[in-house]
Amino acid sequence: MEYFIKFSAILGLFFLFYKLFLEKETFFQSIRVYFILGIITAIALPFVIIPEYVTVEGVFVEQIVGTISETDNADNKFSLSLTSILLGVYSLGILFFGMRFLIQLGSLIRFIIQYPKKKQNGYVFIEADASTSPFSFFNYIIYPKNGFNRQELEQIIEHEKVHASQHHSIDILLSQLLIIFNWFNPLAWLYHIEIQKNLEFIADQGAQQGLKTKSSYQYLLLKTMTPNYSLALTSNFYNSLIKKRINMLHKNKSGNMMYFKFMFIIPALIIFVFTFNTKVIAQQKKV
Repeated sequence: MEYFIKFSAILGLFFLFYKLFLEKETFFQSIRVYFILGIITAIALPFVIIPEYVTVEGVFVEQIVGTISETDNADNKFSLSLTSILLGVYSLGILFFGMRFLIQLGSLIRFIIQYPKKKQNGYVFIEADASTSPFSFFNYIIYPKNGFNRQELEQIIEHEKVHASQHHSIDILLSQLLIIFNWFNPLAWLYHIEIQKNLEFIADQGAQQGLKTKSSYQYLLLKTMTPNYSLALTSNFYNSLIKKRINMLHKNKSGNMMYFKFMFIIPALIIFVFTFNTKVIAQQKKV
């Protein structure tokens, strides 16, 4: 229980600092690294313990041990039963969301298998039904047969190529695992959403770079505001946050000085470690 509280607190710090200092910036690649480091730090940092040694009298140590042993026996039965209930509920949650993840992954694999494929320049292109939204999964790029003219389809494919070439599917799968093992934590769900949003900003930025008329890409985003059939676990061209994606495309590039904002999280993590990850170790005073 203590581990999950610390995990949530650290993840909350990364999420809060993102909202306060980084959300409006345009260095999306660095933010991508920031999100991944946030998950890794939240997993590992609770295990870091700073020992604090205290020297006490020998008699005092014996009194403490005796008092603890008396009170522990009375509380053990209640704490064990409560822990068992919470552990059972937590395990059921992991089972449910884990099964959901496997079903989504299976549906995605079946979807990819059923269509003919064309390999080109390290990508695997799949032309699907008109009702399918464009998406990518690792190096697979899926797009619909109809609904877009040649120029629009090229722009969509460029968007998905950015997702595929930069392995954005790894980030999505990592954030899905974050949800599976922290399904009870609202911060994990919010963190997952921000990861997906940032990946779309990266792909939009990359797809628009090679265009002579950048407004055409923004019109394409507006055209696709009503999505059709789409699959989970994928980098999907359609996104409900179209307005925010267009606003990000209009923003000026953040200056290099803005990179110092990433450093703001470090003092907070240090304070967290020395506040919550210290362990008092009593040493008997030598006579």
